Amino acid sequence: MMLPGLLRSQLPRTLTALGAAAAAFAASASDALFVAFEQPSASAQPMVIWFWPGNDVTRPEIVRQLDLLRAAGIGGGSVVLLGPQTGQAPWLSTDWWQLMRFTAEEAKKRGMAIDLSAGYGWPNGGTFVRPEHRLQAISCASEMVRGPQTYEKDLDAFLRPNDIGTRTLAFARLVPKELTDLDQVRDVASGLRDGRLRFSAPAGEWILYVGIHRSSAKRGPHSGLPGDFTLDHFSREAVQHYLNHVADTFGTAVGGRLGDNFRAFYVDSAELFPANWTTGLAAEFQRRRGYDLLPYAHFATGLYHIASFRGKDQRADEFLAAPAVGDVIRRVRYDYSRTLVELFREHFAEPAQAWSRAQGLRLRFQAYGYPWNIGIGENYLVPDIPEGNNWILHDVPDHGWEIWNKYAAAGGHLTGRREISCEAMTTQKGKFHETLDRIKRADDLNFITGITRSVVHGYCYAPATALPPGDHKYGTFLSEHNPWWSCFPRWTTYNARISQVLQQAEAIVDVAILCPTADVWSGAGLNRVALQTTPRYGYKLWESLSQQGLAADYLHEAVLQKAESADGRLRYGPMSYSLLILCDVVTLERATAEAIRRYVEKGGRLVIVGQPPARSPGLQDAAANDQRVQAALAAAGRLGGARVTCVAAPTAGTDLLAWTGQLLERTHTQRRVVFSAVDEKLFQVQYRVGSRDLFFLCNQDTERRIAALADFRVGGKTPSRWDPESGTRSRYASAADGRLRIDLAPAESLLLVFEPEPQGGPVYIPSLVAGATMQSVETKWNLWLRSFRGDETTLADQPLGDLAQSATLRDFAGTVDYETTFEPCAASLGQPCLLDLGRINGVSAAWLNGQALGVRWYGLHHHDVTGRLQTGRNTLRVRVATLLWNGVAGPKEPREAAGLAGPVRLRHGETRPTTP
Repeated sequence: MMLPGLLRSQLPRTLTALGAAAAAFAASASDALFVAFEQPSASAQPMVIWFWPGNDVTRPEIVRQLDLLRAAGIGGGSVVLLGPQTGQAPWLSTDWWQLMRFTAEEAKKRGMAIDLSAGYGWPNGGTFVRPEHRLQAISCASEMVRGPQTYEKDLDAFLRPNDIGTRTLAFARLVPKELTDLDQVRDVASGLRDGRLRFSAPAGEWILYVGIHRSSAKRGPHSGLPGDFTLDHFSREAVQHYLNHVADTFGTAVGGRLGDNFRAFYVDSAELFPANWTTGLAAEFQRRRGYDLLPYAHFATGLYHIASFRGKDQRADEFLAAPAVGDVIRRVRYDYSRTLVELFREHFAEPAQAWSRAQGLRLRFQAYGYPWNIGIGENYLVPDIPEGNNWILHDVPDHGWEIWNKYAAAGGHLTGRREISCEAMTTQKGKFHETLDRIKRADDLNFITGITRSVVHGYCYAPATALPPGDHKYGTFLSEHNPWWSCFPRWTTYNARISQVLQQAEAIVDVAILCPTADVWSGAGLNRVALQTTPRYGYKLWESLSQQGLAADYLHEAVLQKAESADGRLRYGPMSYSLLILCDVVTLERATAEAIRRYVEKGGRLVIVGQPPARSPGLQDAAANDQRVQAALAAAGRLGGARVTCVAAPTAGTDLLAWTGQLLERTHTQRRVVFSAVDEKLFQVQYRVGSRDLFFLCNQDTERRIAALADFRVGGKTPSRWDPESGTRSRYASAADGRLRIDLAPAESLLLVFEPEPQGGPVYIPSLVAGATMQSVETKWNLWLRSFRGDETTLADQPLGDLAQSATLRDFAGTVDYETTFEPCAASLGQPCLLDLGRINGVSAAWLNGQALGVRWYGLHHHDVTGRLQTGRNTLRVRVATLLWNGVAGPKEPREAAGLAGPVRLRHGETRPTTP
């Protein structure tokens, strides 16, 4: 027998005692914030990346999928085309635009919104991109040459055979292995004849750098058609032609502005390898930096490997430069990197913003990239909706990618943007492995970073009859065929309620962090791995600050230069910071150093971690600028006195949480929340709405409950707990000294709102967890299994165990109903009692004697059964929705734990408030 609908996500039909009491505390019509929290708008609900493989879709299926997404609590989507064109409406054709308009209109009928992606796939390009507008690159090959010898090699041999584009020699230079003077570099480009480079190498060891300029240097797939190329994102003319083509084809097909149909123009991450050149770059460099780049081009472009799969890696210099020469090379590399960043912002990001607004659209933009971050801090100040990303990875620790969210959040904070989105749940290896528990924990951490809306990656267009894995290539597998899909609305509702509040709130951030971007550009160029891990502690510091009761924004130098300093604070836009931390920043622009001096002079507090600033970055007027930087920092030290703190950088293995606490004590930094015990898994973020103060806290641990007393320094306001799962609120009890007891189970979160006036209504008291004795439910179970393919199996009198360890059930994915009977002991009947279902890798629901105990989709699979057990025989039913992975894995691939493995136990003397 099957138990239809028992795991189906639905609003509770009756309120618990807590919920009924909370109804008396419901919002009045004037409490707009709580009304919005109860019923969040579509603009707060998660969106999805809606993949259309091959652009092969039909109107009836679009409608069906919109209905499916709407029922799941999704507020909209970005249509992203993938793979070779197989549909009948080519991208940007009249038929395609009419199909897109149909999609947008059907979405609007359902209260949803559709964002228009900037291209077919990513990055942007197409068959209509003119040859002069295509991505350009100077690919720099290098090899050791020992002289004396006559050297010969075909130009094509310096690049892989599949490196495309029209090729011309940009430079060929010999650099001595030991470089003591730049005049030692020899130009051998004149030796090129009929596609073959030939020259005489003098005695000694040399490094040959051969730069080959490639136009049309990157193909798609963009349009899904042959002959398409990636756009040159450094060329304003190319970008404007591209954008105008998009608008013109829409105008011809539909008429009006794009904003009449779509919400935003969505620009995915700038994955532009091997782009590092554009027409006129040398002239722009001369104008901006004041000298000719070409004599140094081999030092600038020689940082990067040619192979795209190694493009993220820095190529170490193969020569040994004398200190003075090395200093010149570092300055040239900085100037080159800065010029590319400026061109990308001025010629791509800002024109895309202006064009979007002219079209009635908002610009939603991911400013990180691969393999380079082309001005992540600078470019997140541009869009209407800055968007970060949180890849879910199982095997890459300390990748530093959370910093994309932090820079996106800072861009939103500094410009007053309330919607700061995140491409959430991105994955490739784990796309069929993810649980709702992991989704919740990952997205809770997104909220901690400053994100206020999730864009889930992703939902892949597939007919109802298509079974997984199908065409799903990227992102967590969102589909009605995923066994836990019926509970997905529980997460979307939870997520939307938090987003609704945060989008109306002002972020409270007291700490500004500056990492050594100029030093990274000087050494590793725009390499994203170096940028987001240098220094490693610097890009983890936001975490320990959150754990210590503060929040931090990562700034870049232009913000510091434009900020106002007064009354001990650094102000930019709506933000105001009381502490500035420099993390091993050796190199600063002169204007930045002078801004720091002004900040300290006006009463600001400065922390210099590790090496202090001592030099300027660029080559032009380097000596004079170095002196100005040194003088400004020296003046800051004199003016600031005890307000300027210099500390050694934490070394590998240092407890960063403790180190941060000591730093805050040393600098007398005030916190708005102080925990009796800090924990590396307990995070918080702070906001304000009018006279209300908001704190969102989460436990990121999967095993441990975290408890602490918290002193919220908010001026005597009354705390209330807003429950994003149920949409209710209750007063939060204080201890005798006014502190609050924070008690969070694994993966649990807490939204606290501090009200300016005393509040009535029910009181939420976090329960104490007592030591528990246990009774195991050691019985045989009957099983009813229904796989995601629809086939059913019944098994009788089975012991509990991991299905993945069963020879016959290791490939099962779907839902399993378990039923057994047992007799509780007298201790279970006579005191508070909790039903512990053990560790479940999925979603579970439970019924005791026919009464629903509830659904557990994250954290502990526990149920309070106090007063529900009866003397004698009791019937327990449990339904488990497994992960999909075991049903689609290959025969030799390891399986994930599945089902109700047990042990199932009654834990006496332990209670926990439940959510309906």
